[in-house]
Amino acid sequence: MNLSNITSHMSMPNIGPDHEIHADRAAATTLTSADYHAIWEKWASEAIPGANEQRDQAVARMKECLENNADRLNLHNLDLTSLPDTLPPCNELEISNNNITELPTLPNNLQRLMAICNQLRTLPDTLPEHLLSLYVASNKLERLPENLPESLYRLNVCDNPSLQFPNNWPSNLMYLNIADCELTELPTLPNTLTELSADFNQLRTLPDTLPISLLRLSVTSNQLTQLPETLPASLSFLMVLGNSLTALPENLPSSLSCIGAEYNQFSQLPDLARLPQNCEFLLEGNPLSASTLLALQHLRTNPYYQGPQIICRELDDLPPASLSNIVAIWLVPEQQNTLAGDWANIETEANSAAFSVFLHRLATTKNTENIPEFKQQIAAWLLQLAGSPTLREQTFLIAQEASATCEDRITLTYNDMQKAVMLHEVEKGQYDTQLPELMARGREMFRLEQLENIAREKVKILKTLNVHSVDDIEVYLAYQVKLRESLELFSVSKEMRFFGVSHVTEDDLLSAEKRVKTTENHDFPRWLSQWSPWKSVVQRIDPESYAAAVEKQYHALENIYPDKLAAELAANGMTGDVDANRIVGKRINDELMGEIDIALTHEVLSAKGASSLLDKLWMESLISP
Repeated sequence: MNLSNITSHMSMPNIGPDHEIHADRAAATTLTSADYHAIWEKWASEAIPGANEQRDQAVARMKECLENNADRLNLHNLDLTSLPDTLPPCNELEISNNNITELPTLPNNLQRLMAICNQLRTLPDTLPEHLLSLYVASNKLERLPENLPESLYRLNVCDNPSLQFPNNWPSNLMYLNIADCELTELPTLPNTLTELSADFNQLRTLPDTLPISLLRLSVTSNQLTQLPETLPASLSFLMVLGNSLTALPENLPSSLSCIGAEYNQFSQLPDLARLPQNCEFLLEGNPLSASTLLALQHLRTNPYYQGPQIICRELDDLPPASLSNIVAIWLVPEQQNTLAGDWANIETEANSAAFSVFLHRLATTKNTENIPEFKQQIAAWLLQLAGSPTLREQTFLIAQEASATCEDRITLTYNDMQKAVMLHEVEKGQYDTQLPELMARGREMFRLEQLENIAREKVKILKTLNVHSVDDIEVYLAYQVKLRESLELFSVSKEMRFFGVSHVTEDDLLSAEKRVKTTENHDFPRWLSQWSPWKSVVQRIDPESYAAAVEKQYHALENIYPDKLAAELAANGMTGDVDANRIVGKRINDELMGEIDIALTHEVLSAKGASSLLDKLWMESLISP
């Protein structure tokens, strides 16, 4: 028995308010607390000898539920063989994993009943009228009541092999789990269903017409040889793995987001390009023909492909297509015809196989999927390579080195692209009227710059210690990815594949986090005032203050800088020293310009009522020790 069929999709709407319990209690005013206690204690005294029933524990829980007006009564896993005739008022009753053979009269306002893994053969003909959810999987039920409550919207009866279904379903039923019931055909289904699970049966066919509102259909591990030609248009989740299907319908719903079709008998597939790009299509374990596999490989590596994501181990195990075929998918048809012969000859060159692998992986990156211009850049580059043997030789050598860590190398490149996007947006004025967002971008750039410095130092240390196989890419990427959340680096990718070989430890990460936060608290305002994109923003949003600051800098260079430089050189006996003049002069110049820049930054933000944007962001007491 697959327990996921029992416990999956068990979310519930909010249980009704306490007044429903009080109403239930009011309906039982003839019973006092003492009456309840007497009934339960008598029931406890009648425990079957040797059955290991924990009736005393059950009584204690029922008393607690009664005294606290609790919504939920939990009698789960107490080895009970029966329940007392009278239960305390409650909205939710959990009695799973017992040996109960029949149910007593249930509380009037019960909304949720969990009675999984018992010995029930029947249910009461009349169930509480407000019941919303009924879970009676893994019992010995032979039939369901003919008149289930109209309020019922979730019903799980899986693993009841002899079960007979009612002729009429509740008008609100949306979720039905009838898995593992030894069914050879589906019962008549209500049109209100949005989820149906009928896994682990002996179904050979499905009805030609399924409920039109169906969103999720799971019929795994049956004996299906075909599916209906027309599936519900709203269907988003289709699980048919472990059947004997030889084909899928030609017209699959465009709303599908997941198709689980592993371990069937597919040799060919329908037109996949009509399915949405975010749809996952799982195909492992099918006897796909060689031509189908090659066609799928071509689709998956084609940067212009807009169909579903194909997940198939057999496809992953295929060697990369020939270099000329991979190159062709980047080119427009007229280019393909012109260059076909050239790239067929290039395939014999040294390291061409590595370049083939590199192009194959490049086609599956986010850059390729999300940036249309990127495809055009690659096509132009391939044209250039075809005409330059020297450039091609160098490029193939780089591909040989990059192929071992290609994914992380591309990920780091992607991160750099996102930095370029941020700078582009700032310089184009996108944040001129959104100073908080601008500061957030600036702070992220500051943190990434600090991490680059830290990564550079780490690489230097590793090489000094003669650590073998140091890959600068892995070190740089490790700091970015692993500190993404704690440093709020939202432009950075979430994952990397080879963190384990970066030699960056947890202590390194904690130290880097502390250093970046501490440095940001103290140095960000001065860094910002020197940040070129910020200066462009200031020039646009406050041109008068910007012009005045430039005038001050010219004045400082003409009237203050010469005197300060001469005085310091004389004080240190270095007058006339060319090297000293250059080094000291640069420092004095930077100090003078920096003071004017930071004063301008404070002035502009103050005028905009945004001075607090330069406050320390990280509380010193919360920075990791």
